[in-house]
Amino acid sequence: MKIIFICFTIFITEIQSLNNVEKFLNDNCGDVQHLNRTDGSYLKSFCRVSQEFNFEEAQSVCKSLEYENIKMQLYVMKTLEDEEVLFKYKNYKYRSCGGCSFWINGKEENNQWWAMTDPKEKLFEGIKVRDRNGQCLMISNAYGKYENYNWDCQKKMHILCEFDASSTFTDESENSIENK
Repeated sequence: MKIIFICFTIFITEIQSLNNVEKFLNDNCGDVQHLNRTDGSYLKSFCRVSQEFNFEEAQSVCKSLEYENIKMQLYVMKTLEDEEVLFKYKNYKYRSCGGCSFWINGKEENNQWWAMTDPKEKLFEGIKVRDRNGQCLMISNAYGKYENYNWDCQKKMHILCEFDASSTFTDESENSIENK
């Protein structure tokens, strides 16, 4: 299955420092952020992939972008039409939340978005919102950052690979946001 990458897809040959990591992220993913945490500062950037494929395939895509001290997090965004959990993630300390476009009275409202949340340190406060048809879940954060992709919620999933250049993820519990 052909996968459409919304960032450059490359295989990294050598990364030895955070400076090199930052250059890699700037060159290939963009939107590099410097975040300071109680466990140290780290760089964060996102590479996005879109296509209709399952969680295992999406996971392999993210892993193909991993290298040495760049850690990967995978977030899968899909609809709640089958009363499924919106996101699946495992073994990562920091997690992401998102949602798909709302369809209200036959009109699409551009509310396609993602937001970061940290359940432990509560750096980002989230609010759960459902549309009147129960198709999508929205979680808003303090940053209020939105990105519109104009996707068909019934057919598409959004794959978000986050590269964390310094943190070590130690949370072994499986955590998810359930349909409520």
